[in-house]
Amino acid sequence: MGRKHSKGKAAKNARKNQMSHEEELAKMPHSIVIPWGKKVGKGAQRLLQDFRKVMEPFTASNIKVVRRRNRIWDFVTNAGVLNVTNIILFTQTSKGIYFRVARTPQGPTLTFKILNYALNSDIVSAQRRPVAFPTMHLNSPLAVFSNFKKETPKEQVVDNMFHNLFPDVDGRNLNSIRRMVFLNYNEEDDTFSFSHYTTKIIPTSISKPFKKIIKKKVPDLSRFKDMEDYIENAGLLSESEIEEGQNSKFELPQPINSRGVLEGEEVSAKLAELGPRMILQLIKVESGCFKGEVLYHRYIQKTKKEIEKLRSVKRTPKLTPGKYRKQKEDKEVKKIEQEKKKEDVAPPRAVKRKHSYNDENEPPAKICKNALPLKRFKRFKLSKQNKKNKNLRTNKQLNT
Repeated sequence: MGRKHSKGKAAKNARKNQMSHEEELAKMPHSIVIPWGKKVGKGAQRLLQDFRKVMEPFTASNIKVVRRRNRIWDFVTNAGVLNVTNIILFTQTSKGIYFRVARTPQGPTLTFKILNYALNSDIVSAQRRPVAFPTMHLNSPLAVFSNFKKETPKEQVVDNMFHNLFPDVDGRNLNSIRRMVFLNYNEEDDTFSFSHYTTKIIPTSISKPFKKIIKKKVPDLSRFKDMEDYIENAGLLSESEIEEGQNSKFELPQPINSRGVLEGEEVSAKLAELGPRMILQLIKVESGCFKGEVLYHRYIQKTKKEIEKLRSVKRTPKLTPGKYRKQKEDKEVKKIEQEKKKEDVAPPRAVKRKHSYNDENEPPAKICKNALPLKRFKRFKLSKQNKKNKNLRTNKQLNT
């Protein structure tokens, strides 16, 4: 018999690291972005697909919803199994498009109205040099909030909800920060502006001709005598590329996976918008996950007495999908049992005998349905000529 080889320390350590990595991923906030309702148009669906790209990589990017079969409670009940912490709905009515965010399983739920929006395609088409690279959506974005004073409970709820949508990003590792999400609160309009950007780090100590060579772009040398003339000619640079703000310049503390950028050099950070862009207006806040007490409403305000009356009324809890199916099955079983009891207990029905006719007895005369009663017929008065004709007929019959 051969000797069984036990696993080495390297294999055990690799397995432990894999388990710890899976546990860390399970703790990250995961989300589901789905359309809801019958009237979700093409514009809202395209906006939904663009928002899924914002939430990558911790979202279901290819999930499909069957309107006839799926319900909201199907997603809420299965959220715990799939480690889903947030459910985002895009709905549309005759008044506009709505954006609903709910935290599972206990809530709260925020309902926003989208006053204005711009898709990824709209923003990219307006840019002169759009930025896109394949590894852009491998890491989650860094969430940045501005003008949130947190003086009102409304601002606190929105701040906490959007903080929980995105995972914490390690600021020490600059390679993990490839995208940024900005949420700005406007006090004048009482609206929230949402935008999505990608980061670019550009070296400032290198001239524009060298940047093209580093990025493997072949320059147009038809106007120059040699390479020295191309490098020394600084008149071709645009003013926007030469003049850079002092606030955007800093020394790079660690190496980054980009060409021409080294550790300790002076670089500048730039942002390029990816989209989508939305202007949101908070309308309603609910205490539960798509249910519960309304904590805030933009258009409806109630007094303390009305709130106490609503709280005192005992509401029947809504049935979960499992309980609803059981209740439906129980009703069907009761119907079948009742039908069986009726068949067993029901008395024999009286059988109608057909009328039997003998040869001597004739069947009764059939009455025509369309025949009128005799009372409706009137006697017409005979004229003198008709009376004479009648008398002649009777005399002829008597003579014969």
